[in-house]
Amino acid sequence: MKQSVKDRLTEAGKKLPIFIFAPLLSALGISLCLKAALGLDPISLFIEGLSKVLGMAYSNASLLYNGSFILLACILAWKNIYIGTVLSGMLMGPFLKVYEHVLAFIDPASLVLWQRFLFFAVGQVIMCLGISVNVSLRFGLGSSDAIIFKICSVTGWHYKYLKMTFDATYLTVGFLMGGVLGVGTVLSMLTTGPIVEVGVKFLNRTLLKKLGLQNPLNEMKAKKKSRPVAVRKR
Repeated sequence: MKQSVKDRLTEAGKKLPIFIFAPLLSALGISLCLKAALGLDPISLFIEGLSKVLGMAYSNASLLYNGSFILLACILAWKNIYIGTVLSGMLMGPFLKVYEHVLAFIDPASLVLWQRFLFFAVGQVIMCLGISVNVSLRFGLGSSDAIIFKICSVTGWHYKYLKMTFDATYLTVGFLMGGVLGVGTVLSMLTTGPIVEVGVKFLNRTLLKKLGLQNPLNEMKAKKKSRPVAVRKR
């Protein structure tokens, strides 16, 4: 059943104030992981490698990456693209710049090992929460998630495993471009998909349910392949 223009505008009005927290939290999580200096999450590692290859600031490389992948997602997975895709991609760079200044007083070299792991753990959870907000609202997925969910819908594969595959690819290419690979990168590759999946389900069953924005797709169930029914010969 198609929504009327009025219903879509009403729904967008509910989603937009919540959606802003997606890039806001993701950028904060990434910034804390940067301070931990244990290795970036795979996408951030890819962007770091890109910044080194092109000789530009990390925040500018983030804008370039997001703009390019939004275009790619529009071609490959246009049904998953909406206002939120563009907003998320365009706001991530500016938010990262803000956090660069806000957290400038923290010197990674002055942190002992347990503090670095704490920064990483908190940053990873916050980043995954930001991604969970993005995915659960269905207001336009992030560019890479738009492509991942397109593949999921066609193949029936599970999100968390496909996310790990994408992250492994980002990790490899980013490392080859000069990104700094660390234990945090590997941990992020292994935990981002599962944490996001839990976060999406939690938001769907709590906040979104109260706001009337619950979506059955947020239960993140893999599509079951139908088996052919055997016909008995008489």
